Amino acid sequence: MYLQMFLIAMALILFYRRLGLLEMYAFLLVVAVINPITTAMNFQNSDIFYIMLLSTIFILCKNEFLLRDKNYLYFFLIIGIVTAYFDFLTYPITALGIPLCVCVLMNKKFFYDSELKEILTKLLSYLFAWGFGYGGMWAGKWIVATTKYLNAFNAAINRIAYRSSQEEGGLTFTTLDVFKQNFDALLSEPFTTILFILAIFLMYLLIVNIQKFHVTKSMALTFLFVAVLPFVWYLAVKNHSYVHNFFTYRNLAITLFSLTCFFIESLREVK
Repeated sequence: MYLQMFLIAMALILFYRRLGLLEMYAFLLVVAVINPITTAMNFQNSDIFYIMLLSTIFILCKNEFLLRDKNYLYFFLIIGIVTAYFDFLTYPITALGIPLCVCVLMNKKFFYDSELKEILTKLLSYLFAWGFGYGGMWAGKWIVATTKYLNAFNAAINRIAYRSSQEEGGLTFTTLDVFKQNFDALLSEPFTTILFILAIFLMYLLIVNIQKFHVTKSMALTFLFVAVLPFVWYLAVKNHSYVHNFFTYRNLAITLFSLTCFFIESLREVK
């Protein structure tokens, strides 16, 4: 618990110093969605939180180092490997989405002003690096298990088919049902009140700074790319996201963080 509090405080201070007060508040929203009280008492819900926090802190501290050569690619590859190794299939895409959004914020000149093709190539390369690490580690587990249990690989394939299906207990559900289950879990009290306060605050910022409002296609594409990651995950593992919505809803922290940052950045001039 104390380690978690220390890492949260460290991340918030770094956000304030490297990006600004509003981005710090946006990250605080991520912490609220994931719920540090739950993660402090439940190891199953804490591993992704720790991976996300440590990755975020590393980007805020070592962005210049990560920009050299292909270090960002290796970084997201390592995050994917670590996520697959420690996670119990809770809300793993959060370990990609939040650091990716922080990467965008730390390198806004490129992501806001470059050609759409260049930005999309960069984002997809980071996504595939994480996915290769995540999928490769899972495949490695199956291969190792197969050396001892001959049917381990077949069991893994069957499990993947089950978790990506749209059935549970003889009932069939739709993709919209999956989304609804997760939004319902997210919008339970007291988080509905928090979102309402956030909406009022963002409206106030818009009214006060309306003359500064500026959005480029590149900026919009970048934040939208990050924002849709949870829904891509829900589509890939429908059964799991429907049944275990009580922790998969935390993936929506990516969407809230990305859209909030997009709104904040649209009211600022890129230096």
